Amino acid sequence: MDPLNFRNLDEKDMLAQKAQLDILEHLSIYINNLRESMTRELIVNGVHDDEELEERLAKIQVEQAENSISLGLGKN
Repeated sequence: MDPLNFRNLDEKDMLAQKAQLDILEHLSIYINNLRESMTRELIVNGVHDDEELEERLAKIQVEQAENSISLGLGKN
């Protein structure tokens, strides 16, 4: 990285950036935990990989489309 492309930070800017980095770290931890929890929930419900998930979602979409057509709610 070329140091000329970055501004010079004073102490206040450094503290602000450190606080922003801390927030980003906490958010990434939260998101990773959420992803892991959702993955475990899918596995517990019998979805073991992306392909199976996509197949199930496609089946659900077909069923919903069939139900909306049978109820007269199809797209016009």
